[in-house]
Amino acid sequence: DQGMVKEGKFAFALGDNKEGELTFGGVDKSKFKGEITWVKLEEPKYWQITLDNVSAGSYSSGKTNGIVDSGTSLITGPSLEIQKIAASVGAQANLLGQYSIDCSKLS
Repeated sequence: DQGMVKEGKFAFALGDNKEGELTFGGVDKSKFKGEITWVKLEEPKYWQITLDNVSAGSYSSGKTNGIVDSGTSLITGPSLEIQKIAASVGAQANLLGQYSIDCSKLS
């Protein structure tokens, strides 16, 4: 602890069609409503946490692990599980093995 920030925390405020923000040393409570639920890092090197469940469409994983990554819009994981998620939400695979959803078909 070098005493450079008030608390050993940082927070992201992701902009919904606005600029986002990164705060070091705490959180800006004006950027969210409700309470923060703090979770233990199971593997700090990869920001891995335990998740009670991941659900999308008809897919439900049960207890599993996940990685917190604010720098990607991709979902990655074991191939079989990603295939199940994609199928449950109507995503289509491309030649690279990535999936996408045609937003014009969403209600």
